[in-house]
Amino acid sequence: MSCFIRTVRALDHLWRMNSDGSNQVQLTDGYAERNAVISPDGRWVYYNTATDLKLWKVAIEGGEPIKLIDQYALCPSVSPDGKLVAYYQVSNGPRKHSITLGRVEDMKTVTQISLAPGSWISARSALGRRQHRCDLRPGEPGKS
Repeated sequence: MSCFIRTVRALDHLWRMNSDGSNQVQLTDGYAERNAVISPDGRWVYYNTATDLKLWKVAIEGGEPIKLIDQYALCPSVSPDGKLVAYYQVSNGPRKHSITLGRVEDMKTVTQISLAPGSWISARSALGRRQHRCDLRPGEPGKS
């Protein structure tokens, strides 16, 4: 199963399909859903939206999306055992950036790594994954 973004009427939405390209199903219909990652068990798609910058999940089979946290959260990544989710967090205030690691079951913070001003790291890099494409340094695509 794969997840991809398709632009429909100038809005980005999450879709899923079988590995052969068949059975394409739209999963979201909000506004500008991005940075999707499928959970290791293949049951959930985690993503953030461009409108509220919150972390959401939706069942891979479809259904109503579930908002996970009320803080700004970008570029989620799920641990290989599926128990933790890491995300890049921007706090209200003077540019406080961090990588936050929370439990999937209740989104309680396990740890938070504060980032120095000007330093950037991908939540997916923080979990040791190499196949990420969420770049956080403005103006330098492909760097993490």
